[in-house]
Amino acid sequence: MIDQPMSLQEGIEFLLDKEQLPAEWDASEWAAQEDDIKLRAFFSSRVENARFLDRAQGLIFDYLTKVRDEVTLPDGTKTTVLRVGGRADFVRLMREFMIEEGMATEEEMWNTEQS
Repeated sequence: MIDQPMSLQEGIEFLLDKEQLPAEWDASEWAAQEDDIKLRAFFSSRVENARFLDRAQGLIFDYLTKVRDEVTLPDGTKTTVLRVGGRADFVRLMREFMIEEGMATEEEMWNTEQS
């Protein structure tokens, strides 16, 4: 748990040191775990898909470190673009990945109306 401010570099290292720990535990079961498990685990309540956790961790890292990819524009000019441009981009990429992995349907991911 982060209980005091840290530099961006320290935050990135903290994130990279975490192990993906997929489990079907809900939030209360995670809360009941020992602090050392929660400290070293990268998890989300009720997520047992390790590939999903790996992808989420990678996208968070790409966003925080502003990872750039080289692309070629239609006119042949080479430039670089952010791999993950912001929160909306992150959410879109994770939704697309969840659909690809069969974790949700397109209707579930793109329907933003509250019932």
